[in-house]
Amino acid sequence: MDTHFPHIDVFEATRRIKADHLEIPILIITDLDSELHRDYAILAGADACLTKESIQTELIPLMNKLLKQGLKDYGDKGDV
Repeated sequence: MDTHFPHIDVFEATRRIKADHLEIPILIITDLDSELHRDYAILAGADACLTKESIQTELIPLMNKLLKQGLKDYGDKGDV
């Protein structure tokens, strides 16, 4: 998710999604490079938060990590 949603705050959207679907990995991408902003994203329930500057080097490895974790969690429930 990008932090610039037009109709809902990204942190509120994250809280709502995670309230019903803990298994869905959420990655927030922001143009604000501050520890406070990243901490707020994690407190809202995001699994990770990247700055737009770090996308080129960190996005693919992070997506792979989140997907592997999600598949592992899904498999642990016996649903695979």
